[in-house]
Amino acid sequence: TKAAEELGYTQPGLSHVLSSLETDLGVKNLFRDRSGVYLNQTGEDLIPYIRTVCETENQLRKKISEIQNE
Repeated sequence: TKAAEELGYTQPGLSHVLSSLETDLGVKNLFRDRSGVYLNQTGEDLIPYIRTVCETENQLRKKISEIQNE
């Protein structure tokens, strides 16, 4: 719930996003229990790649914005 609030999602909305990500990737990334949700080893292993994808997307959006403003 706290993570969802910080990201501007509802808790069910964020759960759906995370579930969709796992489905799209074809691997489980999270461990869920009564006290919360945590990255499992697969999720930990994928973090550097996910960060690279996010950074590349940010760079792409910045470049597109620069092109549109020219």
